[in-house]
Formats: sequence, C-alpha cells, structure tokens
Amino acid sequence: MKRDAPAKLALLLISSALYVLVFEGVVRVFIKPSPLSYGTLLGRELPPVRVIPAPASPESAKPVGDGDPEAIGPADLQGVFREDPLLGYAPLERATSPHGWWIANNIGARSATDTSPQTAQGRRRILVFGESFASGSRVHQEDAWPAVLAARNADLEVVNLAVDGYGMGQSLLRFRETTRSIDYDVAMLVFVPTVDLWRDINTIRSLARSSWNSYTVMPRFVVEEGRLTLVKSPYEIGSEVYGDNALGLGETLRRHLRAYDRFYCRTRHESVPLIGNLVLWKVVATVYFTHERAELLRSMSAGRVDLDSEAMQVSRKIFQAMQGEVHATGKRFVLVILPEHHGLRKIQGSARSAQNWQRLVATVCEGDRQCIDVTPALLRVPPEALDRGYDKTHYCPVPEIR
Repeated sequence: MKRDAPAKLALLLISSALYVLVFEGVVRVFIKPSPLSYGTLLGRELPPVRVIPAPASPESAKPVGDGDPEAIGPADLQGVFREDPLLGYAPLERATSPHGWWIANNIGARSATDTSPQTAQGRRRILVFGESFASGSRVHQEDAWPAVLAARNADLEVVNLAVDGYGMGQSLLRFRETTRSIDYDVAMLVFVPTVDLWRDINTIRSLARSSWNSYTVMPRFVVEEGRLTLVKSPYEIGSEVYGDNALGLGETLRRHLRAYDRFYCRTRHESVPLIGNLVLWKVVATVYFTHERAELLRSMSAGRVDLDSEAMQVSRKIFQAMQGEVHATGKRFVLVILPEHHGLRKIQGSARSAQNWQRLVATVCEGDRQCIDVTPALLRVPPEALDRGYDKTHYCPVPEIR
C-alpha cells in the first residue's frame, strides 16, 4: 500500500490540475474587459486593480442629472474645493456653488459673511470642525445646523469650517491653519465614529469606499511611541498622483500605501508571481479582500467599535492634541459625538450595541474633556421624524429645489 501512495498523490495532482484548467477555460469566457483591472467577473473587478484610474479623471463626481445644468450637483451638496499642499483639498475661498446652496467666505468657511480676525464685541465665536455631518452637508446654506444655531442665538457667531470627506486628522490640521489668523472663544469638533474612524487610518478614500471617486492622497496621523506624528502625502499637489501613476501603481505611492493605508491590499492591487495569472487566484483574492475590508469597517461601526484599534488610538490622540492646543490659549474645547442614521438604529435596537456605544463615549470623553453625546436626544425622536438631507444620508431637513 505504501508503494501505491506516490501513484495516488500523482493522480490527485493531475486531477487537481485538470480541474483548474477546466475552471480557467470556462470562467474566462465570462470575464469582461475593464480599464480599472484585469477584468470584471459578475460585476467584480479582478486583481490587479488600479489604485489610480486611467486616464486621469477630475476629482469631483459627475453631477446628478447627467450634466443637466438645472440639476443639483456635488458643488451644491458638498462645496467647491481647491487643491491644498497640506490638507489634500480645502474649500475654495469666496466661492459659490452653481445653485447657491454652498457659499464660502474669505477663509473658506461656509458663510456669506466674511470672518474677521477678531470676534465682534458682545459676541462669542464658535469654530466648528469635522466632516459632512459637521458642515450640514446636502442642504441649502441657511438650513445647515451651524447656520440655524447662529440664527437662533444673536450673541453667537458660528464659523462653519467643517469639510466634506475629512477625518479627524484633517480637521486638526484645518484647526491649526485657521486659528493662526482668527480669534475664537470655543473650538468644537464633531466626531461621527462610523464615518471618521476609518478615515484616520486611510489615505486614499476610494480604497476604503469604492463608491468614492476620490484619489487625492490625504495626510494622516500615526501614533509612534505614544506621540502623534503627521504623515504628509508624498505629492506636493494632489493631482500629481495621476501623472506618477499613469502607467500603473508607481513605487512612490506603493511604498506610501503599504506603510500608511490600512485599506490597501497587496493581493488586490499588485501582481503576484506565477499564480497571480490564474483566474482562480484572482477570485480567491477578491473574496479575501472583500471580507477583510468589510470586517475592518465593521470593527468601526456604532455597535462594534474596537476600543483598542489603531483607528481609536489615533483619533483619541487627535482629540487630546486639539484640546491641549485650545486650552493652551485659554479657550474652550468641545467634542460632539454623533451616530449616523444606521448606527443610531443599531444603538436603539440592540442592548449590546448601546453598551458598546456608551463605552466608546466614556473612552473618548476621558479626563476633563467637555463632551456632548447627541445620541440620547436623537433616540427621543421617532425614526420617521429624523431629518434627512438631499440624498437621505445626513441629519438635515430635506431641501426644496429652488
């Protein structure tokens, strides 16, 4: 029987090879060409998948309505941007979106009124930082919550400096840049864990969320020996990423993503010797990447936030740094914690998720930090009564098309 073992092994290897050959021959018939990858199978891009699309395309997405000039597009929903050597991109100063939904003033704040260096006598100035939930995205200028807050309190000047697509890292950098030239009383940072945590360990947004047509290499912070360290983009200007990677993933970007983007997967974006040409390998690699990315995102969802994760460590250090810099000038720092709609449903429907959220709040509000958890107030509102903006994704009143 021992003499039969080699023969059985050889037969097994030959049979396996034949199965693979048959699979390769059949499945290749169903692969469709794609400019982004080896090809698509059942709608999935097969590796190697391009990190930067070719040919280069504009940063902004196509307007809603297939170019209809009357349609509401990204500029009205999210703002008008310019390239920025530090932040990747930033609001374009003194810009107005096509339908006037979004107006930026002299410092790029969402306001039709310029922001002066000094606060007006008898008023308190609040600077708001964060991303789309903080900016009041997807609604008319006057319906954004910072504008509503200012309109209801005559003694307040609320300066809306939040930017769509930012994480906590970009928010800290924007705070540092802005406060060099203007005075303030309160710095408010809005933290939405589900949408902010992943951005603090990500540099190219489309790697984490394939629906995002965003390829600018964003800066991020890392924690090294307990200290917060800034990692800048390897490119002076964001658009340089297109030229440097026109023929495929360049070495500069490859090294940067391997080191600093936790959503970058080598088996998805780089060619693998020998077995990398097999469709079977490409399918397995795609399934693996999809699962790993989903698990990473789930670990940062409202009901399952991993309090020991790298993302949490980085975000907490950012809060600590911003609070320290604000307090050093004798000002107030306020951290606002907000669950998005899906996370709110989880907290409401699961005791375990609610407990996890409470632990999250306790963790980020440690020490003498002033925090506002908006969750209890949102839970008192019937789900059907919660505001939803233009695309139903944000806490804003549904705007009328004017």
